[in-house]
Amino acid sequence: MTNNNSYLVLYANCIPVKGAIRSTICDLQRGKWYYIPNDLYEILINYNKCKLGDIYSKYEKTNHEILNEYFAFILKNDLGFLDDDLRGFVALNNEWDYPGHISNCVIDIDNLSFANFKYKEVIDQLDQLNCACLQYRLFDGAKPSTVKKLLSFTLDTRLNDIKLVLKYDKDLDDLLRTLIDKHKRLSQIVYFGANESSVDIFKDVQIIYMTHKTLTAGDCGVVCPSMFSVNTEHYTESLNYNTCLNKKVSIDASGFIKNCPSQTESFGHIDADSIFEVISNQMFQELWKIKKDDVQVCKDCEHRYICTDCRIFINSPEDKFSKPKKCTYDPYTASWI
Repeated sequence: MTNNNSYLVLYANCIPVKGAIRSTICDLQRGKWYYIPNDLYEILINYNKCKLGDIYSKYEKTNHEILNEYFAFILKNDLGFLDDDLRGFVALNNEWDYPGHISNCVIDIDNLSFANFKYKEVIDQLDQLNCACLQYRLFDGAKPSTVKKLLSFTLDTRLNDIKLVLKYDKDLDDLLRTLIDKHKRLSQIVYFGANESSVDIFKDVQIIYMTHKTLTAGDCGVVCPSMFSVNTEHYTESLNYNTCLNKKVSIDASGFIKNCPSQTESFGHIDADSIFEVISNQMFQELWKIKKDDVQVCKDCEHRYICTDCRIFINSPEDKFSKPKKCTYDPYTASWI
């Protein structure tokens, strides 16, 4: 590697994260992550303000070829660049904020609850709280008229991301495809009980067909690479808050208000309590500030800022800082069990 008077600078959105036996560089702009040796992590962190020549001088010549490979890897994958001057380089702002009381809501609905509860009033409350993302989940089979009505409740709101989870029905699928033009904020439809697994993109809406015969509120909390979120918003939130529960609210099919649909504990009911009053309760927010750096095992994992945490299904229910039960990754062996 030439240019010994240059600095190797990582782009501000390329974040090194150290794990127990290997590290990652998370490219938050491109949504990718790369595995690197912990030795390279240490170089990037400890010598980030040193010229290449100074870095080489700290190692025996027998190690220079390895250093060449490390630096070439950074440049080849466009994770950094060479520069003769560090002035003007601005690090990523690690603060996280959201301009509202709630960012996401999950509402579980069955045919009985739809008849009994005033969901239009619930949606209006979410709108007042500046909720951005809403997911309706109808596990017991949905009438087309019910789905149309639920979607109509969101039309005159600031909700900008609507998702549906439904039991597959061809007539319902055909109907929803005709409604997409009217409901521009509908971003995803997930069907379970389909004949075969597939993913379709129709008018910018992701339609997922799953062969699982049933889905329940408890089918969450799974940690796997396909569910990693590699972006600046997720990264900065994970540094400061719990990515699964922070500013989230759910309403089960009985109308009880919870932080997570899988919680056994509820904090109010939509017939008796306002959502704002419930989420303002300190007990409701108890788990919001548990970061990945606080969680056993996770704090040693190189994926900790790109996975979504779970505080409901955990290895030791009596310890709120224990590892997510549905994560099968072992950072001490770098393997999925």
